[in-house]
Amino acid sequence: MKQENNGINTILSKKKLKPAVRRIKPLGGEFVARVPATTAIENGEKITYGFNETKNKGAGIRAYEYASTDMIQKTRLQLESIFWHCKDSLDVVVEYGMKLNEANERRNYIIGKADSEHLCDYEKLFTARIINKNKITICPLCLDEISGKGFFTRLEQAEGREVTDLTVTSLNLFHI
Repeated sequence: MKQENNGINTILSKKKLKPAVRRIKPLGGEFVARVPATTAIENGEKITYGFNETKNKGAGIRAYEYASTDMIQKTRLQLESIFWHCKDSLDVVVEYGMKLNEANERRNYIIGKADSEHLCDYEKLFTARIINKNKITICPLCLDEISGKGFFTRLEQAEGREVTDLTVTSLNLFHI
């Protein structure tokens, strides 16, 4: 640990917490920490406790945090089925270039497949505030029906922090 972070070091010492020393199980510690380069502490040093393969990298993601291929496919299927439940999903995809008959086919296929894999349980989706009683995708916070257009509307990135491979839309079902 860096000497500059004495306040943090004191807390960690009192709690008897040790930083991880390996990327995969067993980690050999209780925590990892990383503060992005955009955030610095008083003296400009970055906290990079935990596993550190090079001096340039922080803790990183441990190997066992990644989902299996099957889980990723199921997640994508469920998220797309939630998109197709948006109040205007068909109109939106047609506006963005899909033919109506192809859009209907895709919608029916995705929702059917999600249902057959038990990923479209309407009772659970309703209870989790993902859909309303009419099976329309809603915001779980305000309960307003969501427009599919939000998945296509890209937000501007802050000047000076643009990243070419980062796509941020006005809606993000990942957090739901």
